[in-house]
Amino acid sequence: MKQNTMFPNVVQKFISDEEIQPLIELVGYEDTARKLTVKTLIQYLVTAAACEWKSLRYCADVGTAAGLIDVNYSTLSKKLGQLDYALMKQVFALVVRKCNRVTRRTMKIPNQLLLVDSTTVTVGKMRLPWAVYHGKRSGIKLHVSFALETGMPLDVIETTA
Repeated sequence: MKQNTMFPNVVQKFISDEEIQPLIELVGYEDTARKLTVKTLIQYLVTAAACEWKSLRYCADVGTAAGLIDVNYSTLSKKLGQLDYALMKQVFALVVRKCNRVTRRTMKIPNQLLLVDSTTVTVGKMRLPWAVYHGKRSGIKLHVSFALETGMPLDVIETTA
């Protein structure tokens, strides 16, 4: 996956602008950027997670080599600071819904075995003030259910860590 430069193109075709716009309006975010839009930021985040990039500075350095537009790391940092966590949760739910629809239609399995896993994501206290975790940190716990047959996530439920 680290050598795959087609991943941003797949994400771009998988999630359309028409599907992202209602999600942006739902959380009340106003996208005023010309170069680094919400969709571009999502492409950066998805590619960074898939390729296991280590920092925003590294993302900005290797983003063009991975097929993304050239963006400064401070611009990425500012945009991430303004972006609401709820929007990213809705985008992930959209991707899960799209994957599941295709797999449900192609594989007609009457009974599914679900795998459930949880992980804790910690951030600074000011990023998620409603989810105080430990000292000066905040955190959430994501409970993810997977379909064993397809290896795809079915649902994500968040709780405070």
